[in-house]
Amino acid sequence: MRTRFKDEALDNQFEKDGYIVIPNWVNADQIANMKMIISNCQNALQLDKNILNTLLLEDKEMRSEISDRLMEQLKPSIEEYFFDYLPYFGYALIKPFSPSMVNIHRDASVLNEEKFEYITTWLPLEDVNKDNGCIFIFPESQKLFTYEVPIGVDWPYPQLTNTLNKYVVDLPMKAGDLLLFSSRTLHGSYSNQSKESRVVVASVLIHPDSEVLFYYYDRNNNLVKVYEVDPWFYFRNEFDDPVGKYPLKKTYTFNPPVVTEKTVKEFYEKNPAKTNLFSNLLRRFGGNA
Repeated sequence: MRTRFKDEALDNQFEKDGYIVIPNWVNADQIANMKMIISNCQNALQLDKNILNTLLLEDKEMRSEISDRLMEQLKPSIEEYFFDYLPYFGYALIKPFSPSMVNIHRDASVLNEEKFEYITTWLPLEDVNKDNGCIFIFPESQKLFTYEVPIGVDWPYPQLTNTLNKYVVDLPMKAGDLLLFSSRTLHGSYSNQSKESRVVVASVLIHPDSEVLFYYYDRNNNLVKVYEVDPWFYFRNEFDDPVGKYPLKKTYTFNPPVVTEKTVKEFYEKNPAKTNLFSNLLRRFGGNA
């Protein structure tokens, strides 16, 4: 196991569950500063989709400026908690009123996952709950869904949604709380039914020794081509087949492993987690979750 956190208890919890929530990770001044950074760029943010990711802005200079300024606010807290993991880039996720939710998925592979994982940080700038788009997560799922995922591939297990939802954990959070989760951990977010946009600052943390890779999916041939790329490849949004531009590491047929309802049930029988159902039962009978 590669040590991530300076606090051994946090490291053990993350290793087990695939995520942790740290309350009050940033202070009120940092929250105000990040809100100002995002509001200063508001004119360029076109909320014409269900969610806006500032990493996808066409203006490269603005994309970079937002990332740099957000990371200035986050970096001191990152250095306080982590040994070697470094912030890769920062971005804002702005979710206006929308009936749509982000469905179950795991994030795309960007590293050599035989050796490394990346950690996503998710920090709301206002309180979040099921009404305005909080995250839901599936504890320990990073141990079950371990296959490599190219960018742009649809979630290959839609038939498991009802079964997986028995093991979901909702994560309402206060402004300034921080969620960290493994790149392999299944998650999604609820729709925003409020009148205000839900604003989250996110970043990706990687170990400095990580091998950054681009998993390109050739839909016509159902092939994954894995290229060795420079660390800032993903900041440039160049997701066409980069044949000839970067070293090709390997090519393989995209064939995710078979995962059935029985597989999921047996996994959670062996790895019981404090799910929504578990917490609801405890509250009903007077326990503590």
